[in-house]
Order: sequence, then C-alpha cells, then structure tokens
Amino acid sequence: PVISQQLEKPLKNLKFIHQCLGRNLADEQGYLSSGVQLYASNDITIKENILNATFPDTKYIAQDHAISVVGSNQTYVYQNFFAGWQIGDFGGAVRFTSAVDGYFISNYLANMGLMMYAAAHADYLQVSNMIVHKNFFYHFLGEDVAPVPEEQRGWLYDGVTFFDFYTARFNNTIRPPIWNSSVPISPWGWHIVVSENKFGASEGLDPYLISMGNLDEREAHIDKKNCFVTEPLVPGSRDAYIVPIIWRESFEEGLFTKNQGKIPKKLIKHTDEDLQDQVPAHLRNLHIPSYWKAFTLKNNTMSMISPHLPCSY
Repeated sequence: PVISQQLEKPLKNLKFIHQCLGRNLADEQGYLSSGVQLYASNDITIKENILNATFPDTKYIAQDHAISVVGSNQTYVYQNFFAGWQIGDFGGAVRFTSAVDGYFISNYLANMGLMMYAAAHADYLQVSNMIVHKNFFYHFLGEDVAPVPEEQRGWLYDGVTFFDFYTARFNNTIRPPIWNSSVPISPWGWHIVVSENKFGASEGLDPYLISMGNLDEREAHIDKKNCFVTEPLVPGSRDAYIVPIIWRESFEEGLFTKNQGKIPKKLIKHTDEDLQDQVPAHLRNLHIPSYWKAFTLKNNTMSMISPHLPCSY
C-alpha cells in the first residue's frame, strides 16, 4: 500500500512496539475524542458524511464532539449521519462555540444533539445567526449507558441547546457556572433559528427537547413545526406534538412524563412567523440521506427509525 510520508514514522514506531517489544496494542488506540476540529475557520462545508463512533454500549469511553466549531464564521453542516458521540459526555454531535453564521441542516443524529455555547476560549464571544433546520433527533440510549448517569440530564444535554458559559460564570469570574433559573441572561446570543426539526425516541424514553438556556428570549426564533414523530411528552394535551422549549432550566412542579421526565414551563413562545426565508435558498429542501438504514445500534438491537415519519399530531 501507498503510505504518506507523514505516516511513515508513526507506523514504524507501532511496528517496533508490536513486533520487537512484544507489546499488545489496545483497542482503545482507535477511539476518537473528536472527529473534526475547526478553529477560526471561514466558509467551511461538512456534508454527506457518516461520523460514527459507536462502540459496545457496555463499554464506557470518553468522547467529545463529532464536530467542534470554535470561533468560526460561515460553517455549513448538512446531510450527515452522526452516531456514537454520547450526549452525556459533555459533547454531542456538533458544538458551535462562539460561532457566527452556522447552518446545521438535514442531519440525522442518533442519540446526540447540537450545542451552541458562548465561551471565552475563542477570539470573540457571540453566537449569532445560527440556523437549525430539518434535522432528525433520535433518542434511544438511557442513563444506564452513560459514563456518569447524572450527566444525561440538565442544561447541556438536549437535542438543541444554547448556553452562555461566560455570562453564567459572571463574565468568567466564578466557577462553576450558575445552573439554576437565576442565571443571568446572555448578551452574546443573537438570532437563533430552530425550524422544522423532528424528534423521536424508543419505548421507555422521552424524546430530546429544545433548550435555550440563558438566551435572551427575544433572540429565540423557534417555530411550531418542530415536532415529535413518536409519543410526545404529554399525550392528549394541547399542542402535544410541538417540541417544548426549556428556558433557564424551569420546569413544572410536580408534573412528569410517564417516563418520569420533567415538563418545561411555557416561558418562551413559539413563533408564528414563517422561518423559511431564514434558511439559504439552496439549503431549504435538502433530504436526509439514507445512511441511517445501514445502522443497528445499542449492541446491535436497535434499528434506526425513519426521519421521514410524520409528526404525531
């Protein structure tokens, strides 16, 4: 085989360790922490990929982000399949940290989410003009497979999440951040659009939700076309099929789903505005590729469900 010059030395070292020193090479050598890292990039497109880091669900491994976008402008992520980056590992499928003009469209996310963070490790703080459109979020792994079970609940672990760490740490002067409803409102999140996404879950689990953290509610543009394709949180309730919005981690007291999940207070209203024109014209009608059909996950017991299921009106 042809080996690039950059790989010759590491491969030579691995051969020496294995053949001459007689050491076994652990399987963990191949585990990925992050798939793609972007720092201070401009006009990058990531499309039509399978980013699968799935390992046996009984083996706990540390993973971070399938794609990490930090301090970047004009990042287009569309028509990809993501699996294996567990949402409880402080990661999720894609993390936009202090990013501007991010487009996350027509992706299939198997047990993971999209995070938008304002934090101090980029050249600027704001998270602005983020478009999350026509993605499918499928939840099929519970806390029993989380490296730390309690990490799968709380501020950072929903299908679509915004959180301003900088402001929640009082402009980076305290640690950890404020995690309750007294958290200060972010001045760094602007124009977050979440439109026409579908959410589903396997039996016994609640679907992921939309969490706007400490975003200024005026900057949240979330329509009623974000819907459940499997059983909603409260079947039979008014607008049960519309994905609710969590804001400042505020939930109804004493009310729970049949799976003992919390029910968000209705503090941010869904917009009646047509958000179609917020999406670039050439990205509005992209289909989700059929990569999902090839995957049976959760130790080969869980087939992926179709992202084309209708909303459970």
